[in-house]
Amino acid sequence: MQRGWQVLVLVAAASLSAAAMAQEQKPLTNIDREPLTGPEFSTKPQPAPKEFAALMRQNNGVIQADATGTEGGGGDATATPAATRGVVTFRGSLGRYLAAPDKEDWDGLLKDADTLEANFTKIEAFFAERKSADGVALAKSGQKGVSDLAAAAKAKNRVDVIKAEITISVACRNCHIAHRVLNIGMPLTFGVIG
Repeated sequence: MQRGWQVLVLVAAASLSAAAMAQEQKPLTNIDREPLTGPEFSTKPQPAPKEFAALMRQNNGVIQADATGTEGGGGDATATPAATRGVVTFRGSLGRYLAAPDKEDWDGLLKDADTLEANFTKIEAFFAERKSADGVALAKSGQKGVSDLAAAAKAKNRVDVIKAEITISVACRNCHIAHRVLNIGMPLTFGVIG
């Protein structure tokens, strides 16, 4: 019986010691995070030039990839049908051109591919001027998606058009994560880093 108490006290002491040591360690988020010290963070974010902001809005009108429900699209999850929650939809003109199977607007898709191609060329030049290799690479990734989109639209291949839309959307998303910042103020504006 006495030995049972000794084991219990030993286990309790070990647990208390482990808990105390855990409290002295820094949270994992501080350990796993890299400091924002790269050259792209050496200057203050710049407001997006008006021409650049306008072509971003134009691209959004074409692609407009939004997650439904609570997945980041800002929608009300209770208002979204359960079958479509968490599904990414394309609500821009590209999505409308594919809305009804067997009634696709292939000419509209090609027109929008031309618009996106011109815009991604300007985006690449914007980041090249700022000597941002990452920004240039992301713009080229978007251009590859646009090239695939045009080829798929010419071939009237619905599945490949959707794959190309996803490629373009991923390039846009990754660029926004890496280079877009929200300037807190009135009104809220977006800035560009890197």
